[in-house]
Amino acid sequence: MTTSSFDPIRHQLLDVLEDVYPSPLALEDVALSAPFDPYDSTVLEILYALQEEGLTTKNSVQKEEDGRIIWHQPAITSRGIDYLASHSNMSHTLEAGTQRVQEACLQPILKEALLLTEALSMEEKKAYFERIKKGSEADLLEIAKELEAKDILKHSNACF
Repeated sequence: MTTSSFDPIRHQLLDVLEDVYPSPLALEDVALSAPFDPYDSTVLEILYALQEEGLTTKNSVQKEEDGRIIWHQPAITSRGIDYLASHSNMSHTLEAGTQRVQEACLQPILKEALLLTEALSMEEKKAYFERIKKGSEADLLEIAKELEAKDILKHSNACF
């Protein structure tokens, strides 16, 4: 197999690892999020090469005593994220990073607004906290709009 035929698999591996960053990709989670077979020797060889290049963490794969390479706990490194950004669709990488930053910034603002308000019952606050905890960026924006409509959060559009 030529190096160029490895490129799509390299990108798939790095894309999936970036999606779960900063956590490693556990073997039992691969079936849910990855378009490749983690037991395939080609995939393992590519992951080993990524590890050797510093694009994934040192414990991504392990060599058994008999020489077999096995899936361990792969995680993308900052160097891997940079590589992915320079060799693939930059907008996808930036979009994922922006979403993580927005969620990380918006969650504490919403939580603080809920803690400080006396306009909601404890049950309503708990329901909002649960939605915030499980919410995507779109969910968080919707919650911000709801809280703004109830005069609990002021000028939420300045946050996003």
